[in-house]
Amino acid sequence: MPPAPPPPDEPAPAPTRGFDPDATPGGDVLAGVAKRFRILADTEFHGDSPAYERIARRLAEDPGPVADLVGVTAERFLPVLTLAAVHELALREPRGALARAYADGTDPWPAFHDVLTTRLPEIRATMATRRIQTNEVGRAAVLLPTCHLLEQRHRRPLALVEIGASAGLNLYFDEFAYHYRGGNADPETVLGDPDSPVQLHCELVGDGHPPLPPPGVLPTVVARDGIDLHPVDVTDPAARRWLRACLWPGLPERAERLDGALALALADPPTLFAGNALDLLAGVLAALPESALAVVSSTWVLAYFDPDERARFWELLQGCGRARDLAVVTGEFPTVVPWVPAAPSPPSMEGRGASLVGLATWSDGACTTEALAWVHPHGRWLEWFG
Repeated sequence: MPPAPPPPDEPAPAPTRGFDPDATPGGDVLAGVAKRFRILADTEFHGDSPAYERIARRLAEDPGPVADLVGVTAERFLPVLTLAAVHELALREPRGALARAYADGTDPWPAFHDVLTTRLPEIRATMATRRIQTNEVGRAAVLLPTCHLLEQRHRRPLALVEIGASAGLNLYFDEFAYHYRGGNADPETVLGDPDSPVQLHCELVGDGHPPLPPPGVLPTVVARDGIDLHPVDVTDPAARRWLRACLWPGLPERAERLDGALALALADPPTLFAGNALDLLAGVLAALPESALAVVSSTWVLAYFDPDERARFWELLQGCGRARDLAVVTGEFPTVVPWVPAAPSPPSMEGRGASLVGLATWSDGACTTEALAWVHPHGRWLEWFG
């Protein structure tokens, strides 16, 4: 049996890309916001979103246009929430200059600056009442092999609980179509429902071989629950528009798969619990069928917890794992999942981003942890270990 995982306050490996979510930029608040825009431009938007990269660089050079937004939300969330709030206005006004610039790939800065400076009260109101809800279904590309692995190991159906579930769209991962290319899926392996409105494309890189199920076979899911501080009601048009606003513009494939997942959720709305996972998770797990393996998933959620909350989350999981068999799948910055062992190798696709996929399992109260893979934050590529 592997050694017990480290306590949550033990230093973890540094992330391979992106910023440390707990880092404090230093200096005055506006200078800190400018630094966060610069980091986003360099590490998140570069190569993925030319529109947001250009806007972020302009605001890094001169953060004055967002000065009146300081204090509306926490400093570390202000840049991404500002971009989403302005994007929401562009979605409301598809014939406006900013919507056109986002659609045709021209320089969006003049139109963005105009909206930001002339619609400030609306932007402030949106930022005061909304939270970032990036319900990226592309991340399901790592859930499929991981859940197949769990079902094969435990020989039990799965009961899903997603924390930070947003609209709960990834709870429907077994209703998507998957196109894996490269690796052991060369030239292409198509799994899941080929007629699904959600078509996911994932490049397999490296020498590892993810445990993909055979064609026609998918994990058996008997329960789907989500927990979120502010769950998104998929039946609310304004809430659906906000989900679209949280996507980066100029990437139509992300919008298409979001719309497809929303169609699935509208046909069968998920069970979502409003509140803090630290308060609700134990009760949700206790209500799941005992015959199923409880699977808790977290993808790019724990970065929004502070270090104390992450320590409490790990203690909570330990208690729940003593009460019933449990699996916890995480796709996060390495620094926010210190219980996951260090990755055996750096990601081959480091320049395009990487999150560490970890798995913690409890069987008869005994805990084991392992690092499974590197994955692109939006599921564009997957590098499985071993």
